[in-house]
Amino acid sequence: MTQDDNVVDTEQRQTCFENQELQNPIRIQARAENGSVLPLVPVRYKSLFCSDKGAICIDSVIYADSLGIAEFNFKVGEDQSEYQLLISSASSTSSNYLTYTIHVKSKFWLLPMFLALAGGLMLFLYGMYLLSEGLQKTTGSRLQQLLTNYTNTKAKGFSVGVLLSVVIQSSSAVSSMLVNFVDAKLLKFRNSIPILIGAAIGTTVTVQLIAFNFSTYSYLFIALGIGLLLFAKKNKVRYLGEVILGFGILFFGMYIMSDAIKPLKTYQPFINFMKELDNPIWGVLFGVLFTAILQSSGAVIGILITLSTQGLVSIESAIFLIFGANIGTTSTAMLASLRTSIESKKVAFAFFVYKMLMLLFFIGLIPQLLIIINYVGELLADSVTSAESMPRQIANAHLVINVWFAIIMVPLSGYIARFVDYIFAKQATNKKSVLLYLNKKVEYSSFIGLSITKQEIANMLHRLLVVYDKMFLTFLNNTDRYLYEVVQDREDIKEIRDELIEFLIESTRKSINNMVFVDAHKQISIIAEFSHINDAITKILHRRAEKWFERDYVLSNNEKKELLSIYWKLKFLLYELMLVMKKRNTKSLAKIDELHLLIEEEIITSERLHIARLIEGERIEAINTKTFLELLNMMQVINNHAKASVKILLR
Repeated sequence: MTQDDNVVDTEQRQTCFENQELQNPIRIQARAENGSVLPLVPVRYKSLFCSDKGAICIDSVIYADSLGIAEFNFKVGEDQSEYQLLISSASSTSSNYLTYTIHVKSKFWLLPMFLALAGGLMLFLYGMYLLSEGLQKTTGSRLQQLLTNYTNTKAKGFSVGVLLSVVIQSSSAVSSMLVNFVDAKLLKFRNSIPILIGAAIGTTVTVQLIAFNFSTYSYLFIALGIGLLLFAKKNKVRYLGEVILGFGILFFGMYIMSDAIKPLKTYQPFINFMKELDNPIWGVLFGVLFTAILQSSGAVIGILITLSTQGLVSIESAIFLIFGANIGTTSTAMLASLRTSIESKKVAFAFFVYKMLMLLFFIGLIPQLLIIINYVGELLADSVTSAESMPRQIANAHLVINVWFAIIMVPLSGYIARFVDYIFAKQATNKKSVLLYLNKKVEYSSFIGLSITKQEIANMLHRLLVVYDKMFLTFLNNTDRYLYEVVQDREDIKEIRDELIEFLIESTRKSINNMVFVDAHKQISIIAEFSHINDAITKILHRRAEKWFERDYVLSNNEKKELLSIYWKLKFLLYELMLVMKKRNTKSLAKIDELHLLIEEEIITSERLHIARLIEGERIEAINTKTFLELLNMMQVINNHAKASVKILLR
């Protein structure tokens, strides 16, 4: 008795919903021992045990057709379980038989499984978060000191990267930290690359820990962690409790996920999907997408290890998913760099380049990689083919891939830096200049150059007027549509400032005329005042606006009325200042003096009225009082710097 290979599933199993017939009838082909077809023979279908919840008790005889094929179908009952049929010849006493497995599920089985899987995943992520927080609190500010003071060589940077990712438990978090440090000029871009490479090594520690099945002890970890958090008096002991609790919740989450996905072992569409991931392209793409969604390669590999405990993942699929997870983890740094300087964008791009080079390096070495993983597994008494040891094999694959490539790339990190510098240098040359009148490629005489820079300073002020409108309309109209634009406006204004100061300093070096020096000094001082206005609008108020929308604040009608009045007066003052910069209009100078005093008085009056309303119990203003006072303060800052610019101009 054999299967009809053209018809029957080779795994001799299928899934069926309760109270329904099998989706695919069971079809077998009767054959003699010599392999010849046996037509018209009786075939017996018998269940190994019977259910009392429906028609699953089977003992039937079906006659094969002229091709020896016997087809059988039946309706299952309500009992959601696993059933086995013995299929044998009804006319022979031979012990030769086939076993066919039927898995009966509820029509709604996916929903509880998905909820359990989602709950387990959230616990896993929360456990990783607690683990990271506890370790960071234990180390305090020493990690930041290491970043700024101990990364001047490749070896030191690599070591710091390993340490950081072990403590923070996330290479993506380390990369985001590096983006911020480079943006703040606390770290050089070139020094960040060895740290990034080291961070990839540190994450292998997390994966190795996840691969050990500590689920049995998760309750103990949770109890011990909570006990230390609740009853310990010393902060260091409490932080240790947070770390232990994180471990416990992490492994408890993995246990829930592992239990939740058991039904997938017999769900053919999912089995087919996992087989598709043996294809390198699909495996890598799925890994990238899944990691970009979860923002954690550790979480993705944790899920991968959980799937492997149910025999749903092959080592080949796991390797391609690891490559995808490695690339996907760069999305965190990419997002963190969106609103930062060019140098910090280089960090995120370098991280992506490194992960892509890793994929390209290993994609042709998969057979050799499997041999090494197998060897590491044998050293640890694991077998590649054993489903029980598959979590260890996945962790070993992650370790081998990251360590092997890091050893190769640390000495070559300078070449990655050069390549990234080259890419961004090309972008910089293609970028449209923010200067309207000054062409730095042209040789100007000192006096002509200074007259052109005056026009550029007026251009800078014009841009400040635009960004002033955007920022205050954000609060007055309660819209966040301008927030992203303001970030780019800030960078453009800073670029104008830097370009003009560089040109003015160079002009004074080339000229021995004292008037040139005095005029250049005045212009640099005015640029500095405008730069302070830029910071007030695009930095301080921008941060305040982000929190404003996060907390869903609104202005009261009185606040709007007062702010609007000051807004128009201050806008008019800045406009008059722009006319002064362009034409030295004396009438405008008089208006600026008058407006400056009016704005000052109105801001003081508005502050008094606001405090009076707070005393009366105005609820809306009590909620947004910090932001409202900050807005008034920044208006006064802008007012003062504008007035200071006029004083510089007249001296």
